[in-house]
Amino acid sequence: MKTTFLMRRLASSLVYPVALAYVLAVIALFPSIGLLSHELAQMPFMQVHPRFSGGEVVETIRADGVEWRVHRPVFDGLLWERGHGFVQIDALCETPPPNGAEIAPDCAGDGSPDFRLVLPAAAGDAPELVPLSPLVTGLESWAETDGGWIARVGLDRK
Repeated sequence: MKTTFLMRRLASSLVYPVALAYVLAVIALFPSIGLLSHELAQMPFMQVHPRFSGGEVVETIRADGVEWRVHRPVFDGLLWERGHGFVQIDALCETPPPNGAEIAPDCAGDGSPDFRLVLPAAAGDAPELVPLSPLVTGLESWAETDGGWIARVGLDRK
């Protein structure tokens, strides 16, 4: 009975100071959370998930005053690849593009274009998508930016 009392007393005398040290460390680090989070985000192993960034740019094409950036097809999921994905196309142009500026990329890597994307002639209009492959499901989303357009074209896995 005496040993259990001593063990409890010893455990509590060790646990309370450790808990107090943790509380003081959190209080001391709280004002620098902004700086620490920025430093953590700059570490080389931290990356933005391709579902948000569009993936890496695999091809850049310049034609008709438009710079087209074709990203890699993104099927990434949290644990495994998904059955449905997208490819992001960035169209950068300093002046409004000529009517009918278009691109026909090969996303599947089979040597033939998978779809044709035509930029709109007027601001606010949606880009036109012409599927050339059964893997293309349609225009998922698009946005007009200060310097051009960003479009995501839906793809199914092979």
